[in-house]
Amino acid sequence: MASQKINMVPVRGFDPAMLATRVEKVKKYYNVHGPFAFVHVSLLDNRSEFLSPIDIEVTEQDGHYMVDASQAVAIANAVAFLSEILHPSGIFMGLSGQNRWPAQL
Repeated sequence: MASQKINMVPVRGFDPAMLATRVEKVKKYYNVHGPFAFVHVSLLDNRSEFLSPIDIEVTEQDGHYMVDASQAVAIANAVAFLSEILHPSGIFMGLSGQNRWPAQL
């Protein structure tokens, strides 16, 4: 997988319907080629343990890769680490424009 140019997509789970929706959405807005690598990160229960190694399991399904990274301290750090290993042609994050701050403080 590391020798291919993949499209990395962090996800909350490997639900097939959700993954198909993500593929459609990415292909609608971007000109992408190659397989997708869906990355799911599971966090440690005790995230004050900063030196925990990440366990990575990769499976292939319908021409795409499912990357399950567990024992991570932070999702963003795990995604950055995996992007350094995989050298993806693109990373497609599901960012929201929604305001998370309450209207009245």
